[in-house]
Amino acid sequence: MASNDESSKPFSLIRLNVPITDAFTIPQTGSDAASNIPGEPLVLMSGGADDNLPVEPTNIFRSNMIVSKNGGLIMLSQTDQALSLGNISVWDDSPKDVWNHTKAAEKFKLRTKDFDLTRTVTGSSTYSGPSRRKKIYKIYVTFKCQSYMSGIKVNYAINGSNNFPTDSSGTFQDTTYYSNAKGFDAYNAGTSSSQWITVGLKPSASINNVYSIALQFSYANAGKLGKLNAVSAAGASTVTLASSASSTDDYYNGMPIFFYSGSGQGQIRKINNYTGSSRVATLSSILTIGVNTSTTYDLGYIHSSFQINDISIVYREKSIK
Repeated sequence: MASNDESSKPFSLIRLNVPITDAFTIPQTGSDAASNIPGEPLVLMSGGADDNLPVEPTNIFRSNMIVSKNGGLIMLSQTDQALSLGNISVWDDSPKDVWNHTKAAEKFKLRTKDFDLTRTVTGSSTYSGPSRRKKIYKIYVTFKCQSYMSGIKVNYAINGSNNFPTDSSGTFQDTTYYSNAKGFDAYNAGTSSSQWITVGLKPSASINNVYSIALQFSYANAGKLGKLNAVSAAGASTVTLASSASSTDDYYNGMPIFFYSGSGQGQIRKINNYTGSSRVATLSSILTIGVNTSTTYDLGYIHSSFQINDISIVYREKSIK
């Protein structure tokens, strides 16, 4: 998540000038009080060598989540080590775009549990689980993204590892509506924005004799940050991207583009066509405000409409030897 851009966070922040200690009670009166702050202490997870704690590289850390008096889900995160101050963050369920220009997209990682593919029979004991070797053939993911390129790719790790390789030992083959370079593709599916799409992902290399598998969804990073290379007046339906943009025709088709600073800032469109030789992108609708060479853009960020409905794993148990 970005540190300064609220629109890219799933939290809305309430800044409190509260020192961080091992445990403390958040003020309930005065200017620091808020209706959604609980009356019981909020205990921080201690630091140390535990790799499972949600610790940032800068040693900024977060508390456990608790439910506030009015039902909000909140947590505390350290924001300033020198002053030992923290933010109270309130969970917000509304979907949000995850921008690349704020560096929020590059930090996005969603990991599943480690699936050991345990099976049971009703009324019977477990006869498969982490002790049985498996061969994994395919993983089916059902998703939707309002006819956009999602900007989300998936990798896998095996046998409880936290390492999700980006080479053939942790990726899936390109297929219809998915590629390692661009991720899940609802644009070329030609479906309505509300329709679910199922893709069957075959591993790039055989997944054989494994005990478990976990998935990691992350930013594909196929987009581009830059400044426009020409003027486009209000009413225009095309823009000219930076000279460093891809020279491949249609490369950015289906990606969202956000003009985040400079002339015409705040407008969001989708790229419907792209000519690599001229770097000209055709937009999904005309510009309401003109743009020029001062306009900076975020192209191919993670679109807020991306959702996953189901994940299914096709596998075979290996015989016991």
